[in-house]
Amino acid sequence: YQLRRNGTNVGSPITGTGNAISFGNQTAAGTYTVVATRTSTSCTRVMSGSRTVTVNALPTLYTVTGGGAYCSGGSGVVVGLSDTQSSAFSYQLRRNGTNVGSPITGTGNAISFGNQTAAGTYT
Repeated sequence: YQLRRNGTNVGSPITGTGNAISFGNQTAAGTYTVVATRTSTSCTRVMSGSRTVTVNALPTLYTVTGGGAYCSGGSGVVVGLSDTQSSAFSYQLRRNGTNVGSPITGTGNAISFGNQTAAGTYT
């Protein structure tokens, strides 16, 4: 069984086992099909169906802003993000790897997660 992306072979053929087979994770965008070949006769047949893989772009990288020290009993320090992408993106503040508050929808501008009063590393 030979995996193909957009009609071009991908990787090496896999010998059938009588069970389902896996071609592993595919990371290139395209339409994938499989061609079976009977090795004794070289007869081939395209298997039914196809699957499309789409690679989505990662969000733009921005800088966490604010933070610092404040006096006990004070109102804390503001933590924000230097910029955001449009409303199709949301941003979740984390302290020491744990979510803090609710995600904030992107505006295309800098955003603030408000004053933070717990010590930790914010991302």
